Amino acid sequence: MSYDLYFTAPRVSLEAFNSHFAGDIRYQLSSGEAIYQNQDTGVYFIFRYSNQETGDAEEEPGFATFNINYYRPHYFGLEAVQELTGFIEAFRCSVFDPQMHGMGEGPFSPEAFLRGWNHGNEFGYSAVLKGERPPGEVWHLPTDRLEAIWRWNYRIRESQAALSEDVFIPRIFFIIVENRVASAAVWPDAISEILPEVDILLIGRDRLAPRRFFRGTQKDECLLPFEDVRPILDPYRTSDFPINAFRLPSPITPQNLHDFIRSLKPSTAKLRGVSTDQVLNSEIVKKTTAT
Repeated sequence: MSYDLYFTAPRVSLEAFNSHFAGDIRYQLSSGEAIYQNQDTGVYFIFRYSNQETGDAEEEPGFATFNINYYRPHYFGLEAVQELTGFIEAFRCSVFDPQMHGMGEGPFSPEAFLRGWNHGNEFGYSAVLKGERPPGEVWHLPTDRLEAIWRWNYRIRESQAALSEDVFIPRIFFIIVENRVASAAVWPDAISEILPEVDILLIGRDRLAPRRFFRGTQKDECLLPFEDVRPILDPYRTSDFPINAFRLPSPITPQNLHDFIRSLKPSTAKLRGVSTDQVLNSEIVKKTTAT
């Protein structure tokens, strides 16, 4: 199940199509396909060029197509509309959108695309979750939380480049803790970092690993609920990001943070990650499974 959009007149060449995506590390070009995969957000979709001429009813109604899968977090559409808008602006082409509640045939509209995408995506949730073989595990978080995390990850390179000091900005990802999905970020050795407010911090310890008798220090890792460290992070709170965050001093973080990290017990838990496309919108999951 997917959302399919067709780009119609004016037709552009394959060379122009490829040139539009060339140089963007998020796209992989191959045989008339531009495969988008954002390593920061986990969002993916595809543009395909058609070598067929329009006019035959059995042919695709355009020189290129766009395809994005349903049964995905809602922000897949938010990221896709950015790329679609750029494509349309580059080639000034019209579209054919056969989706229910879509645009139909004519000019591209970001609002209409999102309307059609959200309608189809909700149908995709229903088809999967109420189908004959529903998945055994369904992970989900509230929409506003998912969108805040997506915006953090989507802007992470831009935010990192804008910093004038040596401060790291971590990506937010998802792990399973006690059979529930949790947001997580890394904070190795209490380094200077802009820490997002997540559920769990993964703290790799090397320089700050505690000393052990006769063995010196040994690298380990701690899993820390964010609530446990919030009191000592509060002085560094910042409102400059799409999610609550804490901007730690650079180039060296304060001694009290180092002492706190040294005092933690190492974790022996085996971490289980979950990809971003598997963490769905709670509101849609509940709506489609309510009846």
